[in-house]
Amino acid sequence: MSEFIRPKGTNFRCADLTASDLAQALSRVASFLQGLDPYEKLKQYDDWWEHDGLHFDRASVDFNQLFAMIKSPRALLETVPGDDFVFVGVGPIAGGWYLRFRVEWDDEGFELRGSFDITVSESLAPQFRTEVVRPLSLDLSEQDADSYYDSITV
Repeated sequence: MSEFIRPKGTNFRCADLTASDLAQALSRVASFLQGLDPYEKLKQYDDWWEHDGLHFDRASVDFNQLFAMIKSPRALLETVPGDDFVFVGVGPIAGGWYLRFRVEWDDEGFELRGSFDITVSESLAPQFRTEVVRPLSLDLSEQDADSYYDSITV
């Protein structure tokens, strides 16, 4: 079990992407985050909030490991737990932002589809909109983090 505390701020999320689009979007997000503090210590979590409401520490990681997890559809599939509705979560030990992502086969088993969301502090949200949201040209939803996490927690 994790002593993780829900992040505060603004949540940005994008659902139903192809795995290749997800990998590209996550790479842009990770580049933005790395630019904030390239040597920041990160934690990886098994994020079961949408499965059964739990949250587990998985490993200490760095940005190189994060980029390896998201570099391709294959890497995403190998990183994401096989349980339904379980996401990979990554965030700095000190807090400030929290990234979640998941990829899985579609119902027919022909295509990998996925989603991601990221919560950033209120002070970081304008910069994130400018440097990540606009260039991605994806349909990202935006919501207060508290109401978002209330809506997904089992």
